[in-house]
Amino acid sequence: MAVIDLLNLEATTYVKSLKGQKIMIYGDNNLGKTRQSMNFNKPLLLMTESGGTALNGHKVGIDSWSTFNSVVSQLTGKHKDKMQEKFETIIIDTIEELVFLNEQSIATQYSVNDVGEMSAIKGAPNGYSMSRSRFKVLINTLTLAGYCVVFLSHMETIEKTNPKTGKVENYVIPYGSNNVKSSMNYIRNLCDFVFYVSGNGIDEKGHPIMSSCYTQATNHAFARSRYIEMVPYIEEFTADNIKEAIFNAIESEAENQNGEVTTEFKSQKVSRDEERESLIKMLQPAYATLYKADPEFTMDVVAQYLGTGVRISEATNNDISSLHAIYDTFMETINSRKLEIDEE
Repeated sequence: MAVIDLLNLEATTYVKSLKGQKIMIYGDNNLGKTRQSMNFNKPLLLMTESGGTALNGHKVGIDSWSTFNSVVSQLTGKHKDKMQEKFETIIIDTIEELVFLNEQSIATQYSVNDVGEMSAIKGAPNGYSMSRSRFKVLINTLTLAGYCVVFLSHMETIEKTNPKTGKVENYVIPYGSNNVKSSMNYIRNLCDFVFYVSGNGIDEKGHPIMSSCYTQATNHAFARSRYIEMVPYIEEFTADNIKEAIFNAIESEAENQNGEVTTEFKSQKVSRDEERESLIKMLQPAYATLYKADPEFTMDVVAQYLGTGVRISEATNNDISSLHAIYDTFMETINSRKLEIDEE
C-alpha cells in the first residue's frame, strides 16, 4: 500500500503521453496488430505464443507466470531508470495466453486441473479472484512506473440483442472476455482503450488492404475509450494514427474541461522503502489471523511469492509486487472463510 502525502498532493492535469496507459488491441489474425504495436515508443514484446519471430526489436518469450513476474520485477525494480531508457511500451502477445499461464500456475499450486475446481476445496480461495488479483498487482505496477502496456488479443463472436431493434445479432468481443469470472473480462474493463481491428480484404492486385480500427463500440463490435472526444473510427490502423487519435482526444477533453495539458508523466513519488515497510506492517494482522486458522496454507502462500524459507519481514524492495499479491491472497482467503482479523 502506497504512503500518500495528502498535504503536498498536486492537482492532476491531462497528460499527452502513452506512458501509464493500458491499451487492448484485438481482432482476427494477420491484420498487423503485433507489427503496428512494435512501432510504439521503445517497445518490448512479451511473446506468450509464436508470432513475433518475423519482427525486429526486443522480444522475450513468456512460458510461465513466474517468468512474467520476473520480467515485471526487473522493469520496475532497482534498475527501473535504466530500463526506461531502453523500454517504454510493454506489449503482451497474446493476453489470453498469459491469462492461461496465470490460472495454470494457481491450479497447479492447489493440485487441480482448473481454477474453477478450487471452489470444491475447503478453505481454498476463489481461483478466478486470485487470478484477477495477481494481474491487478503486476499491471498496475507497470503502469504506475510509467510504462504503456499494450494487450494483444484474438477475437470471438457472441450473440447479443440489439437494443434498438430487439434482434439477436452477432457481436465481436476480445477472446474470452464474455466470461465475467475470467481475467480477460477484468483486463478488458481495466484498459483505458480497447481497439477492434477489422480487415478490409485485398486490392485488385491481391495485396492486403490496410486494416481499419474501431475505437468506440458499434452495433457489431466492442470497443471503448476513456475519452469522450475520441474519434470512433480510424481508417488506416497504424501506430502513428493511433497515437494521433489518442493525443487529439486528450487535448479536446482538456479544452472542454478547462484543464491543462502536459507531456510529463509523473510516476508515484513514494519511497519504495516506505511502501515495503507499510505493506509488511499491513500484512502482520492478516498473516497472524490466517496462520492461526491454517498455518500450512499461510506458509505456502508466502513461499510461492517470496521463495521457500523467506519470511515476510525479510522481503526487499524488489518484492513489493509479491507483497501486494500475498496481501490480496490473504484477504480473499480470510473473507471466504469468514475469519475475523485481530488488529491488536
